[in-house]
Amino acid sequence: MGRNVEIPAMPRRIVYHGETFGDLLALGVEAVGGSAFWEQRSVLGDRLQNVMDIEFSINVAKLVELEPDLIILASSDEEQYNKAAGIAPTVTFNTFAPLEQRLLKLGDLLGKRMAAEQWLETYRERSEQMWQMLKGELAQGESASVFVTARGGRLFVMGTIGLSVMLYHRSGFQAPSSIGQLLSEGISYLEISAEDLPAFAGDRIFMVLTNEASSRQAAYELAGSKLWKSLPAVRSELAYWVEDSEWNYGDAFTSSSLLEKLPALLRRSS
Repeated sequence: MGRNVEIPAMPRRIVYHGETFGDLLALGVEAVGGSAFWEQRSVLGDRLQNVMDIEFSINVAKLVELEPDLIILASSDEEQYNKAAGIAPTVTFNTFAPLEQRLLKLGDLLGKRMAAEQWLETYRERSEQMWQMLKGELAQGESASVFVTARGGRLFVMGTIGLSVMLYHRSGFQAPSSIGQLLSEGISYLEISAEDLPAFAGDRIFMVLTNEASSRQAAYELAGSKLWKSLPAVRSELAYWVEDSEWNYGDAFTSSSLLEKLPALLRRSS
């Protein structure tokens, strides 16, 4: 936002208002408050036990109660920023940036640069090992797509965020050309119609289920349609149904956990 902010050298009471709360956990940082992580409660579990939910729109009273010395805000909204900045030093942060960029930025902000670099090195090694191990399970050049029904049952194809980031690894799945265009243009996700599915469907399909009842129902109805059943991946039993809270977040903690979950899922179909 073009502001000069004096950041504490070693902040101790951090509030993280953003979707990638698991990035902090990967760096061994304990926040006192946050938001936008409650859908991941099943994954993050007791790691959220002492974290106060300051709510999406920022509950000022809760924020004051926490007495933070640094607020990390994943929003460029002027009103949100002013709420936070009136209480403690506040920096804005792009939670949709690539994982490596996010972790290094957090490392610099929190005095954890070395920890961030070490985590990333270990993650890259583990990721490469996982894909090498899966070589026998995947056909050369095999493609994959990630779809999700959300926001009242609307259908989206995932681009540069979520599960697709992990799948489109240099040693992993290819992106269908239609999704490759989204990636090259930096598009996070795109709303499509059911009729568009054949144009975006890869050799394997990952269908993400959210906790929203209407969206889950829409996904189930789609699965019962002739169009869905006609997709090559579905006919080959290479369509996977996964939970949003466990699979479709791109934070460091979730990304690390998927290195074990993905091989188990793929082997069930081989």
